[in-house]
Amino acid sequence: LSKVVPALALAGAASARIVGLAAPKVIVANETFTVTLLTENYIQSVKDLVAAFALTPRADADGYIGTEYLGSFYLGPDKSNVLTNITFEVTAPATNIGNYLNGVVTSLYGVSNGATTIQWTVPVTYGDEVSSEQV
Repeated sequence: LSKVVPALALAGAASARIVGLAAPKVIVANETFTVTLLTENYIQSVKDLVAAFALTPRADADGYIGTEYLGSFYLGPDKSNVLTNITFEVTAPATNIGNYLNGVVTSLYGVSNGATTIQWTVPVTYGDEVSSEQV
């Protein structure tokens, strides 16, 4: 029994990571829309630090978040290692030059806190009504 109890305690500890980005397919200038970070089970703990979002006219903006900065958000312990998707409200700028939404997340992985910054891109278009369809 003494070996089973610690094993059960470890089995209950949540380990999850952020694996993607989702947003409405259509956004509207000067209106708020929801950006979602997608999560999944993972083999080790992850300390997510910050997420940032921007719009850009190009899909190949690796390493650059984009010219139309939408905001950054502290993640911390409350939004790390969670198996529920994480949502944020941002506002589309009046200038509709961004055809792609970029999201970046900086995290520390495992017991040795290996630092990573991961970027995702989804296509968006400007329209008259924020769509319920996600990309």
